[in-house]
Amino acid sequence: MELQNSFARLLRKAVATTLIAGTLVLAIYGAYSWQREESEVRESLGILSGFLASASQAFFDNIGNGMSPLGQLLEQRDVLRHPERARQHLLAFQERYPEAVAIAVFAPDGRMLINTAVEPGMELPDFRKDPPYLARLLHDMADPSLYVVSPPEIGKAILRWRFSIRHVVRNSDGQPLFLVQAAIPLERKGTFLHQLPVPASSEIGLLRGDGHEQARWPVEDANAIYGRLSTGDAARTIR
Repeated sequence: MELQNSFARLLRKAVATTLIAGTLVLAIYGAYSWQREESEVRESLGILSGFLASASQAFFDNIGNGMSPLGQLLEQRDVLRHPERARQHLLAFQERYPEAVAIAVFAPDGRMLINTAVEPGMELPDFRKDPPYLARLLHDMADPSLYVVSPPEIGKAILRWRFSIRHVVRNSDGQPLFLVQAAIPLERKGTFLHQLPVPASSEIGLLRGDGHEQARWPVEDANAIYGRLSTGDAARTIR
């Protein structure tokens, strides 16, 4: 009887040990599989993010580089003294780059000379009455780059969230003669976000070096995202 009891206790211990060992093995395997899967997902997302970054940069370059010959043409047409003479050329540029919903030209002091979103003869928005707008415009005008991509703002002519691609035409001394601006709306449909080859369920975000989001899709409340520093989980993930 005592031998049977000892055997039973030994058997229970063996079974318990086997169960514990089996559970431990399953847990280790599960953790390993999860880590491997997470690593593969991160690697895939890294590759996709790099591709999207390149695609986004190509989009900016395509429009930004195209604004240089446009600026030369506008200088030849004396846009500073005869803004309306430039309208046909601005509309032709817009037809070539339909992502831009409006093209505008500004004098060095921030005065808007012409905007394709405003009909001839109608009053043009005045950035000089809005210090933050004017400050950003003059900041971009002082930038020596071929073009500048500005942070998102509410467009004064199109009255919706957009960011601008801006090119400055300078004289021989490097002083700005005028600035050409292409307004790119931030809704996904019909913009460069729509062109990015990603699954429909994906979330896309472009974060600027200054901490502002350049674009995000989908976005439930644009007013809560654009025009302010991004510090939330999504911004940290993008960064």
